[in-house]
Amino acid sequence: GGAVGVPSGHGSFTNCKFIENSSNSFGGGVGIRNNTFVTDIPITFENCEFDGNKSNNGGAIGQINNRHELKVNNCVFKNNFAYGVERTANEGGGAICMLENCKGTVLTNNTFTKNSSTGYGGVVFYKSGGLKSENNRYYNNSAYYGGVFYTQYPSAGANKELVSLNDVFYGNTAYS
Repeated sequence: GGAVGVPSGHGSFTNCKFIENSSNSFGGGVGIRNNTFVTDIPITFENCEFDGNKSNNGGAIGQINNRHELKVNNCVFKNNFAYGVERTANEGGGAICMLENCKGTVLTNNTFTKNSSTGYGGVVFYKSGGLKSENNRYYNNSAYYGGVFYTQYPSAGANKELVSLNDVFYGNTAYS
């Protein structure tokens, strides 16, 4: 992660600002990887702002091998960017990505504006774990595939269910 790396353990972030951070791998703001200890405790973000962060995967928050559930509530994500390399199958998530072996992400009461990816998912790209989105606002996000969400090889049996409840989607774009 450009600002914070969480290689093991869990944590909570409240009223934090992650602005113009960058990473060349996972999470321009926060990178969570190889995190398989004490997996019943979530990693939480409450009332945080992510603005102008960038990375290959997960412009704001990137995850790989994260066995903790990620819970994001009442946060603002704007102008985050996943630049990837030539739209390969493993790159994207302008705001958030979940690559291999992730437990899942719950998004509640957040606003996502002008996040983008040159690859998959202007807001969220995920290959593992479930995604639950409730009462979120998605405005003017973009990606080559999936202006807001993109799930790679979806299968409920592999715990990759997408649930969207009472969300607002406005002005999002997929270029493919």
